Amino acid sequence: MKKETLRVLFELLIIAIGMWFFIDGIYKFAPAPLQLVAIKMIMVSGALAHAHISGKAMFPKVNWSYAHTPAHSVRMVLYAIIPIAYAFGG
Repeated sequence: MKKETLRVLFELLIIAIGMWFFIDGIYKFAPAPLQLVAIKMIMVSGALAHAHISGKAMFPKVNWSYAHTPAHSVRMVLYAIIPIAYAFGG
């Protein structure tokens, strides 16, 4: 469990800093384009964490050292589609 948390630690850190940026009210002092970039960064980081959790929960473990299997394709699609959907959704 610790190893899996370390894999997404960077994304969780971005989410935490971004949420602090908006909850604390610092965003009011930032120009509108920076606010947009910040919210998109939070959404995409959350999407990557969501994709990682979904991939772990719904699909079998993928051994990346072996030949390409359908499980590889599903994981790659998850890591591409979920962040795109989150980013366009905002």
